[in-house]
Amino acid sequence: MTDIVKQTKIRALNDALRKTGKGGQILQTSGFASLNSDIRAEFISMLRSRDEFDPDNDPYGTHEFGSEKIGSQVIFWKIDTYALDMVHLSEAPDDPKRTKRVMTVMLA
Repeated sequence: MTDIVKQTKIRALNDALRKTGKGGQILQTSGFASLNSDIRAEFISMLRSRDEFDPDNDPYGTHEFGSEKIGSQVIFWKIDTYALDMVHLSEAPDDPKRTKRVMTVMLA
């Protein structure tokens, strides 16, 4: 399998988690959880509709990290890929049968 094909599969899996919440776990830090519910809801809406990726903010082309600014608050999100044991990083992030995705949402 070529690197482009792997990259495309990883991007699709990451986008599915980011846009639908399916295909992995979503964790939030206590800082994000403490934000006003309107800010959290606006962030989720922005996260799901985000399609503005370029080489500057997505150098690997996998849509695994981003930031959103709501008012003065900057919120980061990051998708990590783990082996099924949830201890080691996945050796096959393009294979959902061998990988668990975890998206963490945190304050900048």
